[in-house]
Amino acid sequence: MAFALTDQARKEANLRVLQRQDESVVDILGSATHVVLYEFETPSWQKLDVEGSLFLVKRRDMPRFRLLVLNRNSNDNYQVDITPSFQVQEKEPYLMFRKPDGSIQGIWFHNGSERQQVATLLQKVVQSLAVDPDAAAAALLSPLTIIHHNGNSRTQQQQQPPTPPPPVHRPSPTPPQGQHSALGGGGVAESPVLDKKSLQLALLSLLHDERFLDLIHAQYLKVAHARANKSKSNTNNNNNNNNNN
Repeated sequence: MAFALTDQARKEANLRVLQRQDESVVDILGSATHVVLYEFETPSWQKLDVEGSLFLVKRRDMPRFRLLVLNRNSNDNYQVDITPSFQVQEKEPYLMFRKPDGSIQGIWFHNGSERQQVATLLQKVVQSLAVDPDAAAAALLSPLTIIHHNGNSRTQQQQQPPTPPPPVHRPSPTPPQGQHSALGGGGVAESPVLDKKSLQLALLSLLHDERFLDLIHAQYLKVAHARANKSKSNTNNNNNNNNNN
């Protein structure tokens, strides 16, 4: 019997993890397997130390909606509250938005369909929160405003920030000779052993990876077939022994 993790089971598992971070979370409206966060600092984008699985959640307390990223790079998860004035734009392969403090950030999505789904959900959430839906729609469609500082004066130009560069995935450095990683044996560990929370978040990220699930499923089928063949072989041997007796 093949093992498969259903979408509902995956959602329930994610919800339990998120509720450990925020007890007010009651539902997951949308999610993305892997994202990387950037921030616009005139005149260029800077990659932040935030990447991992993204969730758009509904809460029982105010604010009612929030974006959360379970950060693989540290124990500090990323979050931004969704308000009626939230301004967001989709520009492949990024989702760009302005935070309440005025900063402009961009989220790079590994999966384009997940980006489109989250963008659509965010627009619906903002419009549902707005007192004036037409004003909210106009704000969502307008370009993000970049504020330039000229001495003591501030001028606003209605233009879009440049597209942030794609994230660069660098291989993990090889430990110096005589040292071993935290998962190896002996020597000095190059990085600290994962705590329970970090391990939980890492496993959760793997559950979102279809390639990882395919690999586990293939190994499961291999073991299941081997056991079935062994059982069949043992049955045949017993029958032969009985016939000889």
